[in-house]
Amino acid sequence: MKDFDELAKIFSHFPGIGERQARRFVYYLLKRDKATLGELTERIMRLKDSVRECKRCQKFTEMKGEICDHCELTKKSPLLMIVEKDSDLEAIKRAGIYDGSFFVLGGLVPILDEAPERRVRLVPLKKRIGDELGTVSEIILALSFTREGEYTDELVREYIRKNFPDTTITITSLGRGLSTGTELEYADTETIKGALLHRNS
Repeated sequence: MKDFDELAKIFSHFPGIGERQARRFVYYLLKRDKATLGELTERIMRLKDSVRECKRCQKFTEMKGEICDHCELTKKSPLLMIVEKDSDLEAIKRAGIYDGSFFVLGGLVPILDEAPERRVRLVPLKKRIGDELGTVSEIILALSFTREGEYTDELVREYIRKNFPDTTITITSLGRGLSTGTELEYADTETIKGALLHRNS
């Protein structure tokens, strides 16, 4: 079944989806009527038009202008939190303890990777910090407590220090409320609150 296998292969590229789950998705679609599949196809096609990447925080969201509503509200915030992905940003917002601005790094850097600037948004981050040197007083690295997360934390710190050697911006990381191996998006609200309150330099 060529079409079946090719669609399953596409699903298998989704984050956290293995081959078996991908095939289950295809079987599920086969059980739906054409109207349902047509609506799904239409919504997927419209997604690229209705949801765009914010020019300031890099988060995907529905917006009218160049930057999202949250960025409009936090333009003057002295706090800038760097997260790995959009779902981490949403987890922080749900915790209800942080009202500063965000920057979505777009992933983590594998240990000993030779081209980190092609892996994550280091260049846009450099521009963002440069544009807000007179406003931002603290950068919070809110990355997962995994080996790659800790490596990326150190890499981003070094990148900022190298590009802004005279800056007085404080760089902090989430406290150890998060256990080793924890991805931020799966942490509960109280754990995130504790990690943010007890952040360290």
